Amino acid sequence: MSLIQRARAILPILVIVAAAAALRLWAIGFGLPYEYRCDEGTIIAVAFKIAKGDPNPHFFGYPTLLIYLHTICYLVYYGISRLLGVMHSPEDMAMMRLVDPTNFYLIGRTITVIAALGTVYVVYLIGRRAWGQRAGLLAAAFLAVAHLHVRDSHYGTTDVPATFLACLAVLFAVRAYQEQSGRLLPFAGILAGLAASVKYPLAISIVPVFAACLLQSKGAAKSSRFLKLVKVGFLAALAFAVTSPFVLIDQHGFLRGFGGQVEHMQVGHGGIDQGPGWLFHLKWTIWRGIGGPFTIAAIVGIILGLARRRRVDLIIFSFPIVFYAIVGSFHTHFARYVLPVVPFAALAAAYLTDWITESLGRAAGARIGLAALLVLALSIMIPSARSAILQDLIRARDDTRTIAAAWIESHIPSNSRIAMTKWGRPDLRLNKAAVQKHSQLGWLDPEGNRRLIRAIPRFRAVYEIITMGYLDQEKVDIYYDVSKVVEKRAEYVVTASYPSIYWDTPDRFDRELIASGNYKLIKTFSPFSTPTPPPLDTDRIDGYYMPYSKYEGVVRPGPLVHVYKATYLSPDRGGNGEGLAVARRRAILRALSRIGVGYFL
Repeated sequence: MSLIQRARAILPILVIVAAAAALRLWAIGFGLPYEYRCDEGTIIAVAFKIAKGDPNPHFFGYPTLLIYLHTICYLVYYGISRLLGVMHSPEDMAMMRLVDPTNFYLIGRTITVIAALGTVYVVYLIGRRAWGQRAGLLAAAFLAVAHLHVRDSHYGTTDVPATFLACLAVLFAVRAYQEQSGRLLPFAGILAGLAASVKYPLAISIVPVFAACLLQSKGAAKSSRFLKLVKVGFLAALAFAVTSPFVLIDQHGFLRGFGGQVEHMQVGHGGIDQGPGWLFHLKWTIWRGIGGPFTIAAIVGIILGLARRRRVDLIIFSFPIVFYAIVGSFHTHFARYVLPVVPFAALAAAYLTDWITESLGRAAGARIGLAALLVLALSIMIPSARSAILQDLIRARDDTRTIAAAWIESHIPSNSRIAMTKWGRPDLRLNKAAVQKHSQLGWLDPEGNRRLIRAIPRFRAVYEIITMGYLDQEKVDIYYDVSKVVEKRAEYVVTASYPSIYWDTPDRFDRELIASGNYKLIKTFSPFSTPTPPPLDTDRIDGYYMPYSKYEGVVRPGPLVHVYKATYLSPDRGGNGEGLAVARRRAILRALSRIGVGYFL
């Protein structure tokens, strides 16, 4: 094959991967330097503790492979920064995380994007091997625009990297079966173990590996098949143990953390028991997450594959069927829980589209087949691509919390007492008294407390925050009770609400603030284009503060933020000019931070 022929052969998949990259890199720095996706901060915090010299994560909500990868990347980043003279000691990196952690979030998000693009390419390889070049390209194109996959590819969390490794395990299982190779099955088992080491439920990726092992060995002695299964299972377990070693070393910590996750799945998030999720995820998560035509094509494609009883189809579709059956039994319904099903939905939809196109082409001619291909492919892709693009457009705009924080720092003097909702609040720096109080509540370790007090900069205003909330009772100062807010003599109150079960201020609290006569509304920051929130579909127990579908009327991410000022306190402390100067200096610092300087000015 000549160079030109090779270029033509790879050009379509390169275009698809480039389109996938554009959708996933668009607004990749959303929200920074603030933490608007809580699980990202968890991974960063644990990775920093490991970088300090203790390889035990002391946290088992996730396995540790991705956390260790983050740690390695941070250490490489520190080494390069030190060579360039940007940092001079580990203390500098710790201070950078406290003052402006932008680069650490971007490292995690870059890992996710690489895994996402790798998944698009692996799906292409699976489809090409199983059903041909056209099916492989269709599968990659469908995944490239799959809204749920695009959404979660913006976050430095576990879901997308674990899905990538699971798909890679399936690819090796398919190759092992097709090539009747005894060398590839062990690699497939290792990849399944690595997937589980990023996120526990992805241990289910061993199922297609076992299926390939059994189908490859059909006709062999039972003892031989059993030994192959044992070998593959052992290698998967070994890969998991090597990359998450403290699962075995710190068994007490692991059982406590993993047991908490199991309980979380059984009783629901925050005690909100939503029941089993089989129908919920089908009707809501998947239907809105990839679009109705995409969902229907995927379901019909899987049924077709099972009906045709081709062994390679059984290997591929065994994963989404078993995974969905197990995850659907959970009583906690995060949309991201079914993300690993999406690449296989793309494969199933491509399988169906290719089969219909080929059948019509044989029966009615090539032109009819091509027309059917275009109609089906566009019908599947357009609704999902539209949602992905609309969400990227919204995500690219400043969050209401970012805007509210800048306004507060320019209009409310330092050291004011501000009562704020626990969830969805603007990120404001605490004064020394508030830092010490929150450290005693367990929000900061002693070292973090000392560093943060030293890091309270001249570039930002600082405040005494009075935290309001319902959950984690030991970590909130007061509940949503106006009389308690008055008792704490809060000079300002900031509330945040969104159409969600878990992450909003109760509407009645805003009404009670005004009705009490003790507070007046002085500023509102709305993500909506209308005075009242439009009808929204939201990931109802997750803190995204963005619609999952129905984007009409939404102009930016973030909750609806209200700022109230006390009417019973005097003198008037607002707008003395100090805040505006602070905000200007802070804006300069943030601009310098974007180009890698200004962290320690």
